[in-house]
Amino acid sequence: MPVPIALPYGVTYRTHRFINFASSTPEQLDQLVAACSPASFGRGGQDLYDESYRKALKMDAADFAVQFDPTASSLIKTIEGSLLQAQTEKMSIRPEIYKLNVYGDL
Repeated sequence: MPVPIALPYGVTYRTHRFINFASSTPEQLDQLVAACSPASFGRGGQDLYDESYRKALKMDAADFAVQFDPTASSLIKTIEGSLLQAQTEKMSIRPEIYKLNVYGDL
């Protein structure tokens, strides 16, 4: 049986919510959006937030949990094989959770 694509979130804000992306309702998606903050971007050495350029929200890594471990799958080996194949010295890729980005019509 496949593992649901789910995300526990809201730890920092003590809301402790959970969303299953395979069966989420519009209300649940609205709650996820409400738990996010504006996501700025870098342009010309500046940190900007401009909805006319990119309408995006973010959630910091401390505020959500991921149930997928890319190191336990063949994903990292596949990426390393593609990106690092021309390298002469031993190199590796280390996955790291940074933040959750939410894009779309908000």
